Amino acid sequence: MARRFTQIKGLSENRRLPRMGKIRLGIRIKKKAADGRCKHDKDAPCNFCTYPKETEYFVVPPEVAKVYGDKPTELDIMLPVNDLNVIFPQAYEMYGSGRGLFCSGDGETAIRLNPETKSFDERKCPCEYLEQKKCSQRAHLLAILPKVSPGGVYQFDTGSINSILDINSSLEYIQAMIGRFAMVQLKIRRIPTQTHHDGKKQ
Repeated sequence: MARRFTQIKGLSENRRLPRMGKIRLGIRIKKKAADGRCKHDKDAPCNFCTYPKETEYFVVPPEVAKVYGDKPTELDIMLPVNDLNVIFPQAYEMYGSGRGLFCSGDGETAIRLNPETKSFDERKCPCEYLEQKKCSQRAHLLAILPKVSPGGVYQFDTGSINSILDINSSLEYIQAMIGRFAMVQLKIRRIPTQTHHDGKKQ
């Protein structure tokens, strides 16, 4: 019998980039007071006994630090494909206590895990969890660090609206100028920027 089918609808067209590691924008600081929700040894960190603190530099894994130092503020990057949905996905996201993604939406529709059925149900987005600050707008930049390794991508996570706007705008500008942003030599920098939140300068 001749082979008629060579693609699986809903699967074969999807792609997954090989991830080398994460480049973080901050560190976690241990709280002074103990938290009764912690279920680990006292020296081990978790989300209950620590809080996030932003840094002025990229927090990088050891192989990146060998090239750029321990506290780099600028990295050379290249984007592997010319598809914004692949290299810079953005969504409303909420994570469960197990640190897994519990709910994800686009501002109109969300898919949320149903704890009882273990399936994902469709819901309106955003919902009350955004007002309760359990959900936030998140984006994930996937980029090659060519001076470190061309064998995969590093992931930059951000919840900053300004950073999301800046990256979207920069990539659209590059696309308009030269017709693509994939495999173009770029730099990503940590630059202090004055913003306003709840009427206060930050």
